[in-house]
Amino acid sequence: MDAPYLCFSCSVEIHEKVIRAFIEKHMS
Repeated sequence: MDAPYLCFSCSVEIHEKVIRAFIEKHMS
């Protein structure tokens, strides 16, 4: 039960960084 949750939170963190970089690219 612990491993899948950890993997999920990790992927969410990565997605957040990717989305943030994507938005910054389009804003500038």
